[in-house]
This record gives sequence, C-alpha cells and structure tokens, in this order.
Amino acid sequence: MIGSINKAIELINKGLSESQKKPFVVAIDGRCASGKTTFAASLGETVIHTDDFFRPRNKDGKLSMSEYSGNFDIERFKKEVVSNLRSNRSFEYGIFDCKTQKIEKYVKIENPDFIVIEGTYSAHDDLGDYADLIIFFDVSAEEQKRRIIARNGEENAKNFENIWIPAEERYFEKYQIIKKSNLTVNTEV
Repeated sequence: MIGSINKAIELINKGLSESQKKPFVVAIDGRCASGKTTFAASLGETVIHTDDFFRPRNKDGKLSMSEYSGNFDIERFKKEVVSNLRSNRSFEYGIFDCKTQKIEKYVKIENPDFIVIEGTYSAHDDLGDYADLIIFFDVSAEEQKRRIIARNGEENAKNFENIWIPAEERYFEKYQIIKKSNLTVNTEV
C-alpha cells in the first residue's frame, strides 16, 4: 500500500489500539535520506537505530560489508534487541561508534508499550517476523542525492553513491522489502 506520513501515523495508532502484543514494534526501513530518522523522532517513543549496529572495520581498516546487509551487524542486533523485545523485562544494547570502532555506551530499554526500529535493514529477512508493522520510506534518486549532499557534504556524498546506496539497493531487491512492507511512504510529497 502506498500512503502518506498521515497514513503511517494512522496505521501505527490503529496497531497500538488493537494489538495485544507488548511492546508494539514498528520497523521503519527505507532508502538513506528518505526521512526515516526524522519521522521516528517525531513519534516521541523508544527508538532503536540500526545505525547503532555497524560492524567494526577489519584489521586492515576496511569496511566489513555483507552483500545483503551492508555493514549492519545482524547477529548483534538479533542478540541484543530482537531476542529481548517480547521478554517482558528491561534490556540493554550497545551503540557502536564509527570513529572509535567500538561500542562506547549502552542504552537501557525499560518495558515500553511501543518501540520503533528505525533504519535500513530493519526489515531484513534474517531478523524474522519481529515487527508488527513495517513502513518503507522512499525517495527518488535525484532528491536522495540532493538531501545527502545537504546533510553530508559533496565529498561524503560519493561514499553514499559508491558504497551505501548500492548496498541498500541489493538488500531491497533481494528481500523484496517494498512488497513486504505494510505501507510505502514517498517523502517527496
């Protein structure tokens, strides 16, 4: 289904009111610079970012990339987050710092009624069916590039063009993320 930000909020509210599961979990996946983080922050709830689960660089200093999950550490995410979501107890997860290449701090989650998992790879098949609702944020290639340059600068935009966007597109295609999403939101409208 294709819809707007308002439709996404409507689906979330409906899920919250009808679901018996606690916490109600929403995965917000999508293209970089499509507005996922901004939307997740606007919900004012517990938000866990997939960007906090990068893999450290290898011993040669190169990115540790997987063909269909980029440098997202799926195993750590499953262990620290997915396995604890429905445990009815508090849990902690580590936030990976790309500058120091290690986990610098931990965040404690204390039995919320609603959790948002925000970021590309949040609907990855290897994570199972942990999310109650999947929303895909979309943006055209032209608008994506404009936003990335505005946010990250012209030089860093090259890394997105050469590394991050191709990795995301392989993942979206392999796992048919748009098709498996409950709603696709184009953030240009």
